Amino acid sequence: MEAALEDLGLKQGLFQQVESLCGEYTIIATNTSSLTLKDIGVRVKNKERLVVTHWFNPPHIVPTVEVVKGEWTSDETMETAYQLLEKIKKTPVKINRELPGFSVNRIQTAMVREVFDLYEKGVASVADIDKAVKGSFGFRLASIGPLLTADLGGLELWLKVFENLAPQIQSSTDPPNVLQRLVSQGHLGIKSGKGFYDYALDFSKAELDGAIQKRHREF
Repeated sequence: MEAALEDLGLKQGLFQQVESLCGEYTIIATNTSSLTLKDIGVRVKNKERLVVTHWFNPPHIVPTVEVVKGEWTSDETMETAYQLLEKIKKTPVKINRELPGFSVNRIQTAMVREVFDLYEKGVASVADIDKAVKGSFGFRLASIGPLLTADLGGLELWLKVFENLAPQIQSSTDPPNVLQRLVSQGHLGIKSGKGFYDYALDFSKAELDGAIQKRHREF
C-alpha cells in the first residue's frame, strides 16, 4: 500500500516503479484521500489490480478503511482487499464509485464547513462547539450512524428539518475565512502551538498527552 504525499506526479512514478518490481497479480493500493485512482494509475499497465484503501488517523486505532473501486478495478481486487482488511480486524467499507473525497471526507467537510462558520459568526466558543458535537450527535453517530438515526427519528421529521434549516446553513464552496486567516498567520494547530486552541494556554503538554492516552485506551 502506497501512502506518499498527495502529489500526483510522485504517486504516478511510484506506482509505475512498484509495478515493475512486483508479481503480475499483486494488488497495488493507494491511501490517497484527495486524488483519483484513474489519475494515479495512468502509467500502470495492469490497471485491474489497482484499488484505494483509505485509512483514517490514527490508523492503528480508527477501525474503518474505505475500499474504493476505481474505473479499472476488478471485482476480484475489491473483494481480496476487503477480505484482507477484515482478516486484520479492520472495518472495511465498500465505495462502489470513485469521486473526490470518497464518502467520509465529503461528510466530514460538509459538517466542518458549518462548524467553522458558527465559530466565525461568534455563535459559540471553540470549546463549546467541540463539547456540543461530542456530547450530542457525535456521541450517537458512533453507535448507530446517520441513516439509522434518520429512520429512528422519522423521515417526515427530517424532511421538515431540511425545509427549515437547509436555506440557513453555510453552502459556500470557498475555503472558510477563519481557516485561511489562521493558516496565513502561521497558526496550524498542535504542530505550531496554536490553532483554534492555544496550546500554551489552554493545554499543558502533560494534559494533552494524558488526553491522547486516555482516548487511545478507550478505543
